Amino acid sequence: MPCVHYKFSSLLHYDTVTFSGLHISLGNLKRQIMGRQKLKVTNCELQITNAQTGEDTELGVEDYVVDVQRLVLAKAQ
Repeated sequence: MPCVHYKFSSLLHYDTVTFSGLHISLGNLKRQIMGRQKLKVTNCELQITNAQTGEDTELGVEDYVVDVQRLVLAKAQ
């Protein structure tokens, strides 16, 4: 089954998100990671970067390794 390995910079190990099909959209990947980490959509946004190149990534593909950074959203006044 295809998977994406992800790691927050504050963690020492990688976790895995599995999915069906050949690709997973960036939005679905973020939702799955947020669900696994019990993060709320209203509090933060995730920045996903390719672990090998350090570049922002658009799609997660089979056996992909990414780094995740949690960005805190500013509260509306």
